[in-house]
Amino acid sequence: MEAYDGAGRMVRLDPKQAPEVPVLMIGHNRREAVRAGLETVNRGLRRAGLADDHRPVPPAVPLPCAKLAAIRLAHGPMHWYEEDVVAYALVSGIDPVEAKANVRLVQLPYLRQGAKDYQPNQVLLFWSDYRFSAANIQFWSHGDTTDYQNILDAVLKAATAATAAAGAPLFAWIPALADAILHAMPTSWWSDPDTLVDTFYTLEKGRTYQDLDGAGGNIRITLVPWVLQPQ
Repeated sequence: MEAYDGAGRMVRLDPKQAPEVPVLMIGHNRREAVRAGLETVNRGLRRAGLADDHRPVPPAVPLPCAKLAAIRLAHGPMHWYEEDVVAYALVSGIDPVEAKANVRLVQLPYLRQGAKDYQPNQVLLFWSDYRFSAANIQFWSHGDTTDYQNILDAVLKAATAATAAAGAPLFAWIPALADAILHAMPTSWWSDPDTLVDTFYTLEKGRTYQDLDGAGGNIRITLVPWVLQPQ
């Protein structure tokens, strides 16, 4: 990391090891940056036909969804210079009509690192957006050097790669899509930019997942079925 001393000379700090002298950090509103960035990515996914517009009005029929009843972030990619993790969820699955991916990013503005259970009752996905009543959820932490155009490009690349296997059954694309998204991310993301926190593969409609640990053991969630009723 580049920093400057009291005389204006540039010094380099180890991002993994806190310095022995006080450091004044000047930054931006990271949560607002995530909100605006995810909005940009979701808009790009809709333009590419890889995300459905969520309904701005109450549904005319009951709408099954999955609600995040509880979540705990036990371990995250924190550095000494970060106040706390700023996380978001990336939901991926197969389009209900066409043979293509459906991806959406969801902000988690309340989540903090530590041994604490949050109970947001937040709707993470609508099952009508995904075929086979199954989807993946990956949790990522925001980095200050994030370029959200890179996120969009990586997700578009992953969606193409995961659905390119000729002859593969469509349901096999679901876990492959999560792995393809991971592998499509730039290698530089494993230093300071957005970092994968955990992955939940092939979550199914109608099931309650009580205290379910992610593949990496960093996040524990309780995901419950929920139905939005028409007025």
